[in-house]
Amino acid sequence: MSENRRSEGLLVTLQFCTAISNIPAGTPLAINTATNNIYTLGASTTGLVSTGNLGGRFIGVADQDISANESSFPVWVEGVFELTAASAWTTAYIGYPVMADSGKACITAGTIGHTPIGSYIPAGTGERSGGTIMVRIKPAMWRWSTYGVTSISGTAMYVGSTFPQQL
Repeated sequence: MSENRRSEGLLVTLQFCTAISNIPAGTPLAINTATNNIYTLGASTTGLVSTGNLGGRFIGVADQDISANESSFPVWVEGVFELTAASAWTTAYIGYPVMADSGKACITAGTIGHTPIGSYIPAGTGERSGGTIMVRIKPAMWRWSTYGVTSISGTAMYVGSTFPQQL
């Protein structure tokens, strides 16, 4: 069972997919484009290269340890989880979008249009780098409505029913 889960949520069992490596319980997971391969969420993971698209590939948090090549396992797709902060910040407010960054949570999006993995639930007055933050997850994979719409910069983006709404 995922030890970083802090509330009830929605647990689903993924089937007919393949874990590419051993993944510990409580790890945010991602799916690679055009495959059923499951990865650890992060730009440093083979197959996932852009932090801007990580939120669009986020599928949830592993409920249990997953072995490489395993093809059926439970994943939390809703709930509150305690994740590691990739950087410190002091101006985050309740409901602020949380972005993915190399398997950790990062409150600062580098570019407008990045898809959040969920929203921030404050636990104190300012969070520190390497500390933990509470995140109500909302994986993009379960709310995709359109993919591949070209932005002004010419980059394909996940768009549609995003939560929270992008400004």
